[in-house]
Amino acid sequence: MEQHSPRLGAVMSSVRGVVFDKDGTLADLDARWVPFFRRAIDDLASACDDPALVTALRLELGVEDTFLVPDGPSAVETPTRIIERIVAAVVARGHDPRRVDAFVAEAAAGHTLGPLCPIGDIVGALRMLRERGMLLGVATSDDRGNTMTELAALGVTELLPTVRCGDDDTVKPDPAVLLGIVDEWGLGADELLFVGDSQADLETARGAGSPFVARCDPDRTPAWAGKADAIVANIAMMVV
Repeated sequence: MEQHSPRLGAVMSSVRGVVFDKDGTLADLDARWVPFFRRAIDDLASACDDPALVTALRLELGVEDTFLVPDGPSAVETPTRIIERIVAAVVARGHDPRRVDAFVAEAAAGHTLGPLCPIGDIVGALRMLRERGMLLGVATSDDRGNTMTELAALGVTELLPTVRCGDDDTVKPDPAVLLGIVDEWGLGADELLFVGDSQADLETARGAGSPFVARCDPDRTPAWAGKADAIVANIAMMVV
């Protein structure tokens, strides 16, 4: 699918609201999170005096040297679920699960996160969508505290007034995340477009009965993106 295909135009003309995933859609997932996971895993393995734990945790979470494995746990799961995976891996190697407290402390401090890099002109794109009368929001697996901090840093808080996060009662890929927004906005499910970068995002949209646009790098388009209604390299392409 081409970024400027007639299908994208048809989708945009038939919706009244757009919900965006955050990491990997609005901001660069790998630049932000790879440094965090690599350092936190190294620190946890050091605290457990178990160098082999590095390999075990990176495999469990899907953390490579320069990227997070697409649709892997670290890329799509909530912080709570990621911590559960880490505890299970630590216990499986005979360590005290309380060692994971150091990892949680790193997450809470957030000081090892990489740079927050917007993917394209997200501010300009969101403003244009608002000017066209679109209702806008975010649905992310990240927790609310970090999400609101990052949206503010990106300069899009007021442009994205509706926010659903990984520590809410309902999380992706449960379609209830989008259906709740549909009810809040007073739309039909087919009038809400979801834009995301993972198969879990696609499943969330399809479960809700909503159209879906995949945000993918042109040189790294996954097979599942072929099931999307359109593909864009960045959200600015949605308003050209």
